[in-house]
Amino acid sequence: MTNNKLSKLETENLISIGRLSHEKGYLDLIDIFKEVHQKYPDSKLNIIGDGPDRKKIEKKIRDNKLED
Repeated sequence: MTNNKLSKLETENLISIGRLSHEKGYLDLIDIFKEVHQKYPDSKLNIIGDGPDRKKIEKKIRDNKLED
């Protein structure tokens, strides 16, 4: 069975999957996403993964009020 429906692309959803460590640049990604979110308030960033920088990343997200 084939699904021939195309997404309407009406939402701005970003997904990043990887090990949460410094060299992956997640803290920079949050800075960039903050600017994107200011221009597109309905945009979402989903970060999937675990690693040594998880707490730092979670704190930066909270500090920038980007939890939701």
